[in-house]
Amino acid sequence: NRFAHCSVPANNRKQAQPAQLPYKSDQYTSHWRIAESLPVSAVINFLGPLLGIALGFDAVNSEQNKGTLSRMLSQPIHRDCIINAKFVAALIVIGIMLFVLAFGDGMWLIAIGIPPTAEEFWRIVFFIITSIFYVAFWLNLAILFSLRFRQAATSALASVAVWLFLVYSIP
Repeated sequence: NRFAHCSVPANNRKQAQPAQLPYKSDQYTSHWRIAESLPVSAVINFLGPLLGIALGFDAVNSEQNKGTLSRMLSQPIHRDCIINAKFVAALIVIGIMLFVLAFGDGMWLIAIGIPPTAEEFWRIVFFIITSIFYVAFWLNLAILFSLRFRQAATSALASVAVWLFLVYSIP
């Protein structure tokens, strides 16, 4: 008997009951319970602005401090093209990240046996597009502060201060 060393005899033990799940899964562990209790919208609502600020707070002022901005502007390139290129490049990175997140969620749903319907698919697409616009707002604000302030730290602090003010003071 493998339970001979225990103080409670094996026949008096209560049998562990499996959790009643709305879907079939053999590997339902505690980290999945945490992940399903935190909606994707809450993650994007909190981390999206931080992602936009992180990608844009030093977009222009770091190049100005390094001296590479004057070299770029000595070429026949308009400064608006430089700013727009930085914005579009960061926006492409954000779009790829959010697309991978949505694709992973869709694959997870298919893997557990709940394929999304056409309506759910279009909801996910609309959510990703809306999320890209939301993060793009914060990216644009961070690039604006990068243009206005000389120091990257000032730009980052101003961006975070505006984020905190708009998110936590206005309900």
